[in-house]
Amino acid sequence: MDYKNSGKDVVVTIPASTFISKINNEDEIYPLSGISNKLTIHCNESGKHVRTYKSDRYGFNNPDEVWNKLDFDFVLIGDSFARGACVHEKDTIAGLLRRKNKVLNLSYVAGPLGEYATLREYFKNIKTKNVLWFYTEMSDLDDLQSELSNKILVNYLEDINFTQNLINKQKEIDFIASNALLQGLKKYQRKYNVLFNFDEFNFKSVLFLKSIRHRLSWMFKINLEEINLISLKENKLDYIDEFSELLVQANNLVTKNNSKLYFIYLPEYPGIYDSTTDKQRLQNYEKVINSVKKFDIPIIDLYKDLFNDHPDPKSLFPGRRFGHYNEEGYRLLVETVLKKIREDFD
Repeated sequence: MDYKNSGKDVVVTIPASTFISKINNEDEIYPLSGISNKLTIHCNESGKHVRTYKSDRYGFNNPDEVWNKLDFDFVLIGDSFARGACVHEKDTIAGLLRRKNKVLNLSYVAGPLGEYATLREYFKNIKTKNVLWFYTEMSDLDDLQSELSNKILVNYLEDINFTQNLINKQKEIDFIASNALLQGLKKYQRKYNVLFNFDEFNFKSVLFLKSIRHRLSWMFKINLEEINLISLKENKLDYIDEFSELLVQANNLVTKNNSKLYFIYLPEYPGIYDSTTDKQRLQNYEKVINSVKKFDIPIIDLYKDLFNDHPDPKSLFPGRRFGHYNEEGYRLLVETVLKKIREDFD
């Protein structure tokens, strides 16, 4: 599709938080979703297609009409994996679940504290049987480290009554996110001599820059697996106590809503651990799982329940390389999640 000549307003899907490194002014807001009601370019990892979707009235990846009746079988919360990165909508987690269920996807691009804050802001007045919390091994603890330095986000952890009232501030969110995106793209244009065509707050020709790993890969052609190994060495477990605290608060919030929270662990590439070479990853995995077990929150462990027993786990990633899951990976993920939930009720 030629987005430049399509006649449609198109925005690239970079969260405002990518460029709003610190917001310490109490009069400002910190967006937890994207620009509303826009055809949004997401990502392309397979090389076959560019992932797009039309954002809903609050900037999330849902058909807008889902907000007309707030009664669901599943509410999803997570980052780009749960949001539906890099595959067509029908092959995303939400898309697969929607075949037989009513689904609200509150996932965007955030770490655990941002995800908890999203529940606090958008879970109000929603009826649902199940809340699926997707934990991404690839980035969540590192993201939490950054989030804990943000004054606005920390308020959600320290004050159970804190709110930004984001659900009633979408016009402000659209402005902040659009401006942050515009300034961010201009910054990269100047720094890396990349050409973008800008129309104020309407992006006709855009390039998707999803994360630091993919930005580096695109700009410098660095092997993604090498970047992944670097990030593993830098992964932090120092914030596991804060992670546990926010998960307990999230579980309390969901339980008070007469819903059930499921913690779903998503392994990163290659999906399994070599006990001799992946000691750090294995240690991180075990510490996170053990911390969740303490709080009697049901765990769906995709490492144990899917990847570890799969004959070829690398085949569940695009091109057998580092990235999000491919269509088959998401399909097996959803099958495993539904199976474990059914077993939980039996």
